[in-house]
Amino acid sequence: MANKDFELFQKTFTKYQKLFGLTGYKVYFKHEPIENCFAQITVAQTDMVATVRLNSDLPDKDEPHKDIKQSAKHEALHLLVMRLEINAEARYSTSAEIYEATEELIVKLEGLINEDSPRRSMAPSRPRITTQRTSPRPSQRMRQR
Repeated sequence: MANKDFELFQKTFTKYQKLFGLTGYKVYFKHEPIENCFAQITVAQTDMVATVRLNSDLPDKDEPHKDIKQSAKHEALHLLVMRLEINAEARYSTSAEIYEATEELIVKLEGLINEDSPRRSMAPSRPRITTQRTSPRPSQRMRQR
């Protein structure tokens, strides 16, 4: 992928990071080869640090499916729900922690939803893409698109 793709990826991710109210995270971007995905995010939740990677070595067969803006938005959405996911998956999570993470997400979504805008279909417009996670500990998660 070209450097212009990486710049667009960073700009789009940052736009959604701000829109979703996730400015408390320190975000690092890397443009490097990634196996079997377009992009991925790794989050160290306790440190509020995220590393977002864009695949720099996309196979030719995947080029027609490349959508830089969609990939950036997808990874930003993973950051949006990461705290809730980490709490829900941790065996030691309390119901209060899950409630707090859920409320945090709902407040952010309230700010995004405009009552005056026309309703959009909630049906997915693209095939569902499964994500893979590799994480040595509950406080650090990686998502791939």
